[in-house]
Amino acid sequence: MARTRRTKGAGSVFQDAKGTWHFKRYLGTDPMTGKRRVIEVRGKSKAETRARYEAKLADYERTGLLPNHNSPTVADYAERWLADYRTRVKPNTYTTRAGRIHACCQLIGGIRLNELTAEHIRLCMRALAERLAPSTLKDHYVSLKMVLDQAETDELIHTNPMRKVKPPRVEPTPTTILEPDQPRRLLEAIPTSMGTNRHGPTDTTDDKEMWALLFEIAFTTGLRPGERRALMPFQLETRNGIHGVNICQQIQRVF
Repeated sequence: MARTRRTKGAGSVFQDAKGTWHFKRYLGTDPMTGKRRVIEVRGKSKAETRARYEAKLADYERTGLLPNHNSPTVADYAERWLADYRTRVKPNTYTTRAGRIHACCQLIGGIRLNELTAEHIRLCMRALAERLAPSTLKDHYVSLKMVLDQAETDELIHTNPMRKVKPPRVEPTPTTILEPDQPRRLLEAIPTSMGTNRHGPTDTTDDKEMWALLFEIAFTTGLRPGERRALMPFQLETRNGIHGVNICQQIQRVF
């Protein structure tokens, strides 16, 4: 009986010496790395392995890792992009970027990438502009552009429609600077204003002194909260007779 050869690109199915079934398929070359991409699953039975293989294949097609007749939606591709972005940036950076992209996806996430137009994006930006400051809105614009730039690189869209959309205009705003006596007045008010009309435990004298010290450090050094909370004795330095703080670390949330 003649053996039937599998269609090119259909992948391979085999059982190894230990009885484990393997379903493997080559997905071509990754346009970013130039390396071959492979999808492979294993299982104890052929039926179980096939089901896992088809589920993984469907997920690849849904997110655009594997081309098919249906383009992935903006939301599905954005989740794939964020999963990769998360491995390259700090937790706080990821959290901020993910929030911007998810806000955009609430408006245009259901549209398929190959059907997304510049007008869709303009409508999205106008809707967000009703509740966001211009600078925050521009960051949403930049975040969405990063996702669609990658979709263009992945050849899921021919041209990024963001190129036809002007970025939100951000007017420069003057920086508000405290009057010379305002920090002093605040520091003087802390010991008497804290712990008088609050629910729960009342701050002790040591607590109040610590709060006063934190405010004083903030005003005199300009340190951000994460930098202040990470201060260690070794960061206190004296250079050329001048006392100062060497800022080299800060506290950040980790996943």
